[in-house]
Amino acid sequence: MKIKTILFFFFCILINCSQNVIAQKTFNCYNNGLENYSKGNYELALSDFNSAIRINPDHSDAYYYRGLVYSVQKKFDLAISDYTNAIKYNNSNTRILYARSLAFLEYAQFYDSICKTKFNPNAKYKEFKKNVQIRKKYEKLSEQDLKEAIEINKKQNLYLEFYKKGKDFLDQDKFELAIDAYTSSIKLNPNYAEAYIYRGFAYGYSDKKKKKEYRLSDWKKAADLGSKEAKSLIKKFYQIDY
Repeated sequence: MKIKTILFFFFCILINCSQNVIAQKTFNCYNNGLENYSKGNYELALSDFNSAIRINPDHSDAYYYRGLVYSVQKKFDLAISDYTNAIKYNNSNTRILYARSLAFLEYAQFYDSICKTKFNPNAKYKEFKKNVQIRKKYEKLSEQDLKEAIEINKKQNLYLEFYKKGKDFLDQDKFELAIDAYTSSIKLNPNYAEAYIYRGFAYGYSDKKKKKEYRLSDWKKAADLGSKEAKSLIKKFYQIDY
């Protein structure tokens, strides 16, 4: 039994070491890619990002920057494919959506130029019509990405607006309204620790006994999100080391 335990222990160490090596290799390739991209060494950057993705196929930023390289090289189909993969692994990043929107637009303009150069009495009408449809398709996709990026930005900023509104209500001793505002902020951004902390204060000041019990729960959530302030509050008010 002891031998099995020891073997399992060493197996876990081996797995952990292997994961660390992979992470370090990915990091090195990705950083080299960034450096080469910033210097305009696009072929070298492409090679570096290829290596990073080969080691870690889920690396959103590597796809994004490789997409930028392809965009510079006017390989818009490859750029769009990479941006799509980047969005797959990080779907709330507006930077990637803006980049893909631009790539769609560039691709649409490419087909627009084909339409203009090929539109002459001798051109085949079916081919011309097909290119027009493709151009319109990419224009529409570009518009959709742009709208989605704008909506995400609105939501990302809106949670702060609700948070500020909650603080205003709290200062005015309007605790129920403050709770509602902080709750809206949390719905828009569930990882914003400050909203949990101050909703906890609002719960504590509330006239409703049941809601007072929610304070500790909110502060624990904020602590789980990494807030040192929340841990201090739990220690101060509840004498709990959390």
